[in-house]
Amino acid sequence: MKRTLQIISILLLYLLMAGLLMLMIYRNGKYPAGSDTMFHVYRGDVIYQSIKAGNWFPLLDPTWYNGAEILRYWAPFPAYCLALCQFLAGGDLFAGYLWFCAAVFFLGACVWLRIGIVRKRFALGAFLGILWFFMPNNLFALFGEGNLAR
Repeated sequence: MKRTLQIISILLLYLLMAGLLMLMIYRNGKYPAGSDTMFHVYRGDVIYQSIKAGNWFPLLDPTWYNGAEILRYWAPFPAYCLALCQFLAGGDLFAGYLWFCAAVFFLGACVWLRIGIVRKRFALGAFLGILWFFMPNNLFALFGEGNLAR
């Protein structure tokens, strides 16, 4: 019972930190930052609009370079995650980006928490869950390169 309460409290802490992360990115005023960010946000928007129109797997986007395969060069899963985040944000693609960043933090932290539970190192796993997102290479990939799929 004690471990369950600890897990719930850590998950609530992760949710709080994800919300604060969304607020910090929003207040920064420079989002979405990164050289490839708008490409990935656009892909999520194309998928979101296609799903609204009834097409769950759009093969071709006619407005991108006179027609391009929107799901060809990067895995489709992150684009569908962005589309889901855009749906959660009420159709606003920039708010969907904020939700995506929060989801990346929360889900990444949950993975490390799970590893800590399995390895019987609960406190270390909970700490690494928070630390993982803020590693310089991860921050650079998300905010510098804008590689949301990575």
